[in-house]
Amino acid sequence: MAMGLNSKLLLCALVVPIAGPLFAQDLAPRAYLITPKNSNAIVLTWSYYDGGLNFNGAIPISDARGTFSVPILSYYRSFGFLGRSANITASLPYGVGTFGVTSLNSIENLATRQTASRLGATAALRIAKHQSLKISYSGGTYLRFGSDYRNVQIAWQYSWIDRPKSSNASR
Repeated sequence: MAMGLNSKLLLCALVVPIAGPLFAQDLAPRAYLITPKNSNAIVLTWSYYDGGLNFNGAIPISDARGTFSVPILSYYRSFGFLGRSANITASLPYGVGTFGVTSLNSIENLATRQTASRLGATAALRIAKHQSLKISYSGGTYLRFGSDYRNVQIAWQYSWIDRPKSSNASR
């Protein structure tokens, strides 16, 4: 059952006032958190996308749909850099998406500018001392042109902190 525009607007009107203290974060571990130096995490993620493409009459295609699964392996490491806390995350596969305007003979078609809004949630569950399970869902709330898909992600994370190497001054 699809939510109508009025229902989505009402949902947003109810959620926005309480969303002030909330912060967004994807499934990358500790993406916006200062972690101790030498923190590590390995994350195995499975992402599932399903939905349609809305071309808003800009091109003569209708009822376009897409469904795909993406397994992802990520490694996270924190370290000190110029006296500050820093981190790096490497992921395979790595995907990049762009939102823009199509053009033909260098003339932009502004009717094809991709705009959309999404709403979702992520839950994390500790399953052992160094392990957690993360589940997230997001769906489109507004779409003018582009992809209108639902996304489900499930991730297992194993994390640890390396012990500092002791220097033996007496040798």
